[in-house]
Amino acid sequence: MSAPADETLNNLRSASVGFDHLFANDLQKARDVFAAENSPFHQLGLGACAFLEAALGMETDLMTEAARCLSLSEAGSKKQLKLSKSSKTTTQFPPGTEWELLNSDAVILLGLNHAFSESYMGYLQCLAHSKFHKLYKTVYPRGLDEYATPSHTAAGSRTPSVYSTASSSSAATTTTKQSSNRSGFFGRFGASSLSVPTSTSIVVAEDGSIDELIMSGAAFVRCRLRASLFAMLFNLVFSLLPAKIRGVVGFLGFQSDRKLALRALAVSAAKSDVHSVFAGLSLMTYHGVVLLLSGYQADEAHIIKQYRAIVDKLSARYPTGSLWILNRAKILRMSHDPEGAIKVLQDGLDPDRARTFAQADGLLIFELAWTLLSQRRYQESADTFIRMTEINSWSHGTYFFLAAGNYQKAEEMFEAIPALLNKKIGGKDLPTEVFIKKKLAFYREKQKRLTGSEKDYVKCMKISPAEELGIFWNTHARITTDTAEAHIREWSALTPVPTIASPYIEVSASVPTSLSSPPDIDTPDELAIRALLLGICHRTAGAYPAARAFLTDAHARQGAVKVSTWVGGVTLFELAVLELRECQARTESSEVDGGDATKAWTLALTTASEQLDGALALATQQVDLSSRLDSRIAMLRDEIALKQEMLIVVGLTGGIATGKSTVSSLLRDHQIPIIDADVLARQVVLPGTPALAQIVKHFGAGVLLPDGALDRAKLGAIVFADEAQRRKLNAIVHPAVRRAMFWGVFGCWLRGAPLCVLDVPLLVEGGLWKWVASVVVVYCSPEIQLRRLMTRDRSSREDASARLNSQLPISEKVGYADLVLENSGSHQELKDQVDALVVKLRKKAGAHVSDMDYWVEVDMAVANEKDDEEKDHKVMIPFPSSPLQQVT
Repeated sequence: MSAPADETLNNLRSASVGFDHLFANDLQKARDVFAAENSPFHQLGLGACAFLEAALGMETDLMTEAARCLSLSEAGSKKQLKLSKSSKTTTQFPPGTEWELLNSDAVILLGLNHAFSESYMGYLQCLAHSKFHKLYKTVYPRGLDEYATPSHTAAGSRTPSVYSTASSSSAATTTTKQSSNRSGFFGRFGASSLSVPTSTSIVVAEDGSIDELIMSGAAFVRCRLRASLFAMLFNLVFSLLPAKIRGVVGFLGFQSDRKLALRALAVSAAKSDVHSVFAGLSLMTYHGVVLLLSGYQADEAHIIKQYRAIVDKLSARYPTGSLWILNRAKILRMSHDPEGAIKVLQDGLDPDRARTFAQADGLLIFELAWTLLSQRRYQESADTFIRMTEINSWSHGTYFFLAAGNYQKAEEMFEAIPALLNKKIGGKDLPTEVFIKKKLAFYREKQKRLTGSEKDYVKCMKISPAEELGIFWNTHARITTDTAEAHIREWSALTPVPTIASPYIEVSASVPTSLSSPPDIDTPDELAIRALLLGICHRTAGAYPAARAFLTDAHARQGAVKVSTWVGGVTLFELAVLELRECQARTESSEVDGGDATKAWTLALTTASEQLDGALALATQQVDLSSRLDSRIAMLRDEIALKQEMLIVVGLTGGIATGKSTVSSLLRDHQIPIIDADVLARQVVLPGTPALAQIVKHFGAGVLLPDGALDRAKLGAIVFADEAQRRKLNAIVHPAVRRAMFWGVFGCWLRGAPLCVLDVPLLVEGGLWKWVASVVVVYCSPEIQLRRLMTRDRSSREDASARLNSQLPISEKVGYADLVLENSGSHQELKDQVDALVVKLRKKAGAHVSDMDYWVEVDMAVANEKDDEEKDHKVMIPFPSSPLQQVT
């Protein structure tokens, strides 16, 4: 017989307390709680402690204890699972689901443990379990779209949106109305598969319950098996796998659905159980790695928003936890506030702060050292890297090599390095140590060539070896412009001086040379590395032409380099990043616009993709840092693909006489594709259409004009006098309109439009606001709206008021808006607002292009006609539940 429900719940709650201690940085208290009981929950906790201690401290020798505890948890949960199959369920899920989930947790951690222990077959065996997909489908049979995420907001965080200070306060008051998560228009444009909620209720679990454990855990284990591993708990695991094993992992489908994995992690992170914390940690790791190493992000603001929301939640729960302090500092660093990041890290390392989890604190020290180095605070950086030798045993030689950026002690440190280069992975040298050995040999050889002796070889080092290693850590991409300029001045002062001019480098017609002393850098390796560093720093400073010239120069030296064979591939990668960043800067500054922006992005994406192909071809398979370039290339390819598939669908709505049609016309002037629901409603009942045939079949030929067109006035008189007939008409027309709207959006995407606008009077009433990235509401004061309506239709105040009162007040629609266009003033004032809106939308969507422009063709004559039904149009237009239903 399986464990009683009360006992299971008590074990869960007890183990949760242990995990709370762990995440709050109190490793010893966590171990004490886990050791107090012998349940599978507690064994999992002990295994997690050992695993985290080993992983964070890079101590593979500690994996044995982790494997022992996790194996006990796996066996114990498997036993309980078998016993529970014949028991009565005590949750909202099938009997034993909680044990199946716990078993999955143990298997996943064992898999990661195998990877760290270099037992790759064991890792693949864990990966091959088919139970994870079944468990996910059991708990989430209708997918994840209806479940909240940590940054769940009315603005629809799953897809790009436009921020509006004008609407933020009002939108905040309508959170209860907007309880469903708004995602992309359909799955391709966001994380949604566009499964419209049915009458079946979603499962609601109480905090701390077994149900919450199951729901959060099912989403968590699903994502662990379906996304790139670097998106998971620690990027290090996947990066340590041999290339052949990484290939097998990919063959097994490990990288097949990154979007679903990120969505699953976000749903899990929104809960409050243990899985939610691990999911949040996984997302933070993913976002941090992408921001640091990919070089370019399709939607950086969105990534930082998600990242910050998760960090805020976990920091509030565990204010003393080093992992959350670390990620708050990373957000600041990625947001170009390195000094703010340094302060957060230094506060986290305050000597008065209680700590028992040294390995977690080591992450703060490591991040602080790199951030100090990025700010050219060399002495502090060197001291901080040396502190790492007190935390763990991972490659002390690497820490000393990085610390040698402090030139005053460089010779002493370099002399100590050879004896420290003894780290192995799978019997092979650590990649960083291979790099260091090559560099030391290179400088010894140079010094001997110049002086006849290797003695004092440190003196011939003119470019900081720490800065060179920082290329692989992408240190120079997130520095301030002032810091970039300081680097440029230092490196360009080395002889021979560069011959490439830039805003920061003046090139003289004749450069004097000294016959008495050799140049500072005189080898192809050094010249290539300097050109590469200058190219990266010029790009960071926004001097794109000079950046391209320096990077091109570095790549041209590839054939002559002897030691730094990685330069060619890395340079092509940096050139790809340059293409994307320069194009983004040009479009955001309105240097190029409209069709020119489309052409610019087409060229940039094509060129960047070709350069990545070349970079991948040059990425060596040797055990050195150049073999890690393929991971960065994969990340950047993901970002390019994300930009290419982004289509911002904006919903435009308003009230009678607020000026929505005017805004639509102004957007057309900007060549923004408009999909007008009223126009489509006319088009779907034109002669020869299936919808018109159904209308005639039901209402008779008397509703037709002599030329076969629909007599709208006659049909209107019938349906507005009979509610049943009106419902019948809606049942005929609205599916046709839905299909037309779908194909309009789909056509925009096929033709490469970066955005389109759905002009729908009843966007809010019909629920379509949920399926667009941004809602734009055209607003004017009720009194102005009334006066305009009376003038437009030459109606009395009483009639106009009655019609306004029959519709949803415009003030309520504003509560659903991401951006409000205030139209109580002049036409020019409205035009100025629309112009600003277009700029914002194009900045957001500017990177999605194809080889052709697209314009939704509409009959302008029809579009400009007065819609006789608009006055009393209160029909809901529910969106189809899937693209397939839209087609069929």
